[in-house]
Amino acid sequence: MKLKRLMMATLIPLLLSVFTSDSLANTKHSVINQLGEYLYLITYQDYDYDDYLSVRNENKQLVDFGCSAVHNGQFFGRNFDAKFDEVPQYIIYVPSTQDRYASIGMAYSFSKKTFAEMDENAYTSLPWSMVDGVNEKGVAVCVSTCPTKDLEFYIAKLGTAFGKPELDLSTVTRFLLDNAQSAKHAVELLQGRNILDNIEKPKSSKVLPSGFHFMIADEKEQYIVEFISNQMCITKDDPVMTNFFNTLLPQYTAHSKGIERYNVMKEHYKWGAKGLDGMSRLMKAVMFTRAYDVSNYPVRYTDVGLGYDKDLDVDVTNGIINNDFKMKNHIMDRIATTRVRRNEPGVWQTASTSVYDLKNLIFRLYSQEDYSRCFEFALKE
Repeated sequence: MKLKRLMMATLIPLLLSVFTSDSLANTKHSVINQLGEYLYLITYQDYDYDDYLSVRNENKQLVDFGCSAVHNGQFFGRNFDAKFDEVPQYIIYVPSTQDRYASIGMAYSFSKKTFAEMDENAYTSLPWSMVDGVNEKGVAVCVSTCPTKDLEFYIAKLGTAFGKPELDLSTVTRFLLDNAQSAKHAVELLQGRNILDNIEKPKSSKVLPSGFHFMIADEKEQYIVEFISNQMCITKDDPVMTNFFNTLLPQYTAHSKGIERYNVMKEHYKWGAKGLDGMSRLMKAVMFTRAYDVSNYPVRYTDVGLGYDKDLDVDVTNGIINNDFKMKNHIMDRIATTRVRRNEPGVWQTASTSVYDLKNLIFRLYSQEDYSRCFEFALKE
């Protein structure tokens, strides 16, 4: 499988800058091409799970991101939402070998290192830190956070299936892109593993304890994989995922997040079947900075007002927001006074929008909510 850069009318060509450094001498990847601000393209010829485990503790992963995902036929869309903090994102291309399928997708340095701070250990972890991608079999995978405060427990310390081969939760996307022949096969692969949650959680009192859930799709079907009370829960009939447990629908938990984004994608779901442009339009409709727009409908209370509110000294839950007029006004005031400028530290935005054609194996990317230009790549024989 070869990677082909597609040049289209919607793509503004950029001069590629090539970075090399002594710290990369022992890594198993190519030189790094810069495509845009905070965006890089890198090819990994090889990587090893044991290598990742050896540096995992040195390259601690901090979980603090949102996301939206939707699947409609051969098209799959995904927004990766995070606070702006000058952390680079990487398009990761992996060619096929006897032991893995070719794939392409997005990785994020959860160690929160800037490009200048990235070292050999960080690059060893990077291919295992995939947030979304597609492989040559047309299997797409993405990961999203999910507040777990309402659960008695999420994943037990000994994992989901003690005694089976271990799989770190943060490496699930990489594992499935390498090995899954179909969406159904991906689920079967996970069922044969002992999945452990070794991810470090933010210690801020304002951040709810979170876990991961996954959407896995091919042309024919999709699955949402979640973990509740140490059980792997599979939802097959829902093609939309944000930041709450789809398994628990129709009852949201008290700390469900991304409800409004979920409803927008449900309402305009048909857009996603209208090619890459249609799916791009759908994902733009749920880009994260819309949460700060008081004229936006529906107002995204659950994106800006969830979790512990230090000003009110209460947990701001979906139930409170829906039933408390004073709380609604408080959240509206917060939205109205939030300054939204591109690349303002601490402001949440959609760091990347990934759109996949699962039939033709095309990957389209928009970076930093700039929908005036895109990058397109194709996995080709």
